[in-house]
Amino acid sequence: SSCSLVRNARELPGMLRVSVACPRWPPVPARHAHVALLHALLALLWTAQGAIPLNRPVTIQQNGWCFDHQWSSDPDRLILYLCSGGQNQHFVWHQEDSWGFAHLVSVQDDRCVGIDDIDLDADGIPAEQAPISFKKCSTTDKLIEWRYRHGEQQIESVKFPGSCMDFSDTHDFFILYQCKDDIGHDEAKNQRVRFVDDVASPIHAGVPVQIQHFKGGLFDMWSGSCLDQSLDTGAKDPLTLYKCQQGAPNQLFVWTSSSALRSSNDSLPLLTSSLDGRCVAAAKAEVGAGLLLRPCGEGDETLARWRYSHGVQQLQLKDFPYLCFGALREGSPEVGVVGCALDPEPHFEVLSSGRKPVLEHVPLEVKQGDWCLEHKFDEKPEKLVLKKCTELANQEFVWRSGANGSHHLVSNFNDRCLGIRDEDTDKHTHEPREHSPIAFQTCNWSDKLQQLVYALGPEQLRLHVWPHLCMQFDENEGLFTVARCTIEGRGFFGGGGRDVQILRFAEESRAEAIAPGLPATIRVGQFWHRNCLERAAAGDSVITVECDKDGVIDQQFDWLGRADWHFNMVRSLVDDKCLAARRHEVGAPVSLGSCNYTNLHVRWLYSHARGFLKLAEWPELCVDLPALTAAVGSHSSGTAVLANCSYDKERDSENHELAVVDEECEFRTQGLQSIKEDEPLSIQQNGFCLDQPFDESHVTLFGCNMQNNQKFVWVGAPSALDDYHLLISHIDNRCIGVGDGDADDKGKPYRNAPIVFKECSDRDLLIRWVYSYGRKQLQMAEWLYLCMEYDDAKRIFAVQSCAIPDGSRGGRWLERKQALTFEGVAPDAGAAAQRRHGASRRRSAAKAAGGGGDAADEMEEAYSDGFVEGPAAVAVHRGVPVALLPSALSALALAGFVLVALRRQGWGRAAGYSSSAREDEGETLEGFLAA
Repeated sequence: SSCSLVRNARELPGMLRVSVACPRWPPVPARHAHVALLHALLALLWTAQGAIPLNRPVTIQQNGWCFDHQWSSDPDRLILYLCSGGQNQHFVWHQEDSWGFAHLVSVQDDRCVGIDDIDLDADGIPAEQAPISFKKCSTTDKLIEWRYRHGEQQIESVKFPGSCMDFSDTHDFFILYQCKDDIGHDEAKNQRVRFVDDVASPIHAGVPVQIQHFKGGLFDMWSGSCLDQSLDTGAKDPLTLYKCQQGAPNQLFVWTSSSALRSSNDSLPLLTSSLDGRCVAAAKAEVGAGLLLRPCGEGDETLARWRYSHGVQQLQLKDFPYLCFGALREGSPEVGVVGCALDPEPHFEVLSSGRKPVLEHVPLEVKQGDWCLEHKFDEKPEKLVLKKCTELANQEFVWRSGANGSHHLVSNFNDRCLGIRDEDTDKHTHEPREHSPIAFQTCNWSDKLQQLVYALGPEQLRLHVWPHLCMQFDENEGLFTVARCTIEGRGFFGGGGRDVQILRFAEESRAEAIAPGLPATIRVGQFWHRNCLERAAAGDSVITVECDKDGVIDQQFDWLGRADWHFNMVRSLVDDKCLAARRHEVGAPVSLGSCNYTNLHVRWLYSHARGFLKLAEWPELCVDLPALTAAVGSHSSGTAVLANCSYDKERDSENHELAVVDEECEFRTQGLQSIKEDEPLSIQQNGFCLDQPFDESHVTLFGCNMQNNQKFVWVGAPSALDDYHLLISHIDNRCIGVGDGDADDKGKPYRNAPIVFKECSDRDLLIRWVYSYGRKQLQMAEWLYLCMEYDDAKRIFAVQSCAIPDGSRGGRWLERKQALTFEGVAPDAGAAAQRRHGASRRRSAAKAAGGGGDAADEMEEAYSDGFVEGPAAVAVHRGVPVALLPSALSALALAGFVLVALRRQGWGRAAGYSSSAREDEGETLEGFLAA
């Protein structure tokens, strides 16, 4: 009786489309239990928003319908229509590195979505309900600049803040209208949009493509030809059109970024040769100018910045969008700069090569033809040869990222790197001499003679500093040597050659990569059956004990890494300290300490083949549990130390693949998922949900009703170098944080300061958060010892000292009012009745000492000073399930849920309660759901 059917404006012949509109779930008395049940059922239909793919075609949806460029109307309009997958329903969210805005570009005709100048009044203000139009894109036109409001999923005008794209039921097209806040009746539903990444695009960072000219004049013999780089280094025109040859390396080009930090966002203005990495550039910004290849970063950057227009299939100069890449004369293979509006227009199609970037940090086979690269370890010196594939560890190699875009190729057998010996280089230039053998050496991540790059186009391994030198198999010597790079028998940089330089990495690894940031146990010992690495109670030492079937937090670690690291760190989830060796020598203790990645003793590598956990900078040293052999079947062993990595010849006398019992490790994750970014999620605490009241600004708890004021969006920092997230409201786009008036003169929040909703700002340190996976806490990114905690008396969240586990074994969470569980992280609803730790708790060291202040900060910083500098792990946790109503829950379970819920003291905001009472109540509810 509280709900109503609302007819949608957009219908098809013979079909009536309606939605159900209901008010906010009020406190539910028993007589209205059916209303609660209806809300629960409706909530199962919610589809959430994913992260926005930048600079490539996507579809944009609202209430199940698609944005549609209605080109048949005059003027063109942006409407909603049945999703068909047509090109006029594809749009590009175009954003450059330096922009504080984005353009929404129609793939249909490459025009931008915006407000027409004729719809402005004399003061430059849009008319009421001004229609959304399509207009020529320009970086100077403020009327086509938009931003995305992550919390409410609205597209807002940058020029007119507070005005959003709004689908008008009256006009049946999009207009500019006041951005709506949700006050309990889903008022913003016709402004909320979802970006759906469902349009295939061949353009991805670092992946080679062919560029085909396919629509010239009627008698254009070069129509259907591909952009081709001449293999003659003295050619007058290095770029021409030539007959397409599938996989030809001199016809493969790579889109890349001028900023390494943004390459993952597909802001890819540079088009580079897959042969030599040089950039395609225009000689001048004028019609008739030729194209040339030059080192990237040299000369006028605006002449080397390109943009591919997917709809009209044109390659445009980004900074001169009226100038395009094209054939200079009909019937000629010459290419250069032409006008984009020529008739016929210069059309080029970007075609996928089917090749993929090399997987990093996992063991892979590397083949030449049908033969595998093999580490010949039983000869002195060790050699790199070709042998019949055997799937053994000495035929697997790990592609590890290094400095300045380089990589190292590391043997999975003994973690030694491929490189060139110093004695095989020129005395003066230090350049390797041709025909020098490829050697296995102790990895030195700054050694230029070990730094490699893989050219995906010609499929060659090249020296990073000397890209004209490649690895080549010498059939006479039977091993790999250094040689001048060549392409299919035709001289490239001079000389001739065959396929002895072509190397192909396997696209999949037989080993499972360790998921970074996800909680894992580290099984140790023979066959990893029974024992786990554990942080010893009341200390920083590391021991092995029998694995706990419930996964106590003392046995939980995460594997921290960054794309530009050649190593990882192993972090305890108890208090975020990292595994560290005291010294790099045999017998040195291995314990837990500060996670400072500049400390070489916290850098680790994992050998997938044998299970070694070894120091990255001293890979001959491995973690060793000296008493483990005697401890198999017992409760615990001795503490961890460093030992020389050794093989168990009795177990593996022929292949020498496995570590000895007391050095063998295996990482096992818990099946959890990362917190999804840019997606509205519920967050629970003790069976209640984080809630944004419509009548106040504080963050509180309320009975879970799955409405929009209980949805929040986890948004990453704008820079990849910043390790924090914002938590944004789904109803008014404000951020969760601490008010400016509740901080001292240094900007640090006071304890007990209320958590509120405030305007988001990239510069505001009081709205930055990180998530502690082990303790399930939201910590302030700048003050990691301060956490969000629910205040029973005030019935709001406030800032408090982070509780850390006490000294007893079992890793008990010390404050349930700090534990927060994000939706979608637990692997399944069956984990709902997961391990509940005992009730023995004490507060953090600072609170036990009597409260806050500088002394308290010093004590708390003792555990938090070890957090990794720079990007840390993905935000996940391992604990309680996040949704009490899984999508497949039966009607009986739903009814039971309502009955249990009605036994509480009303469904209003969480009232004060004793820990013991809520503990019992939680057990009852979880027990019921588990049953």
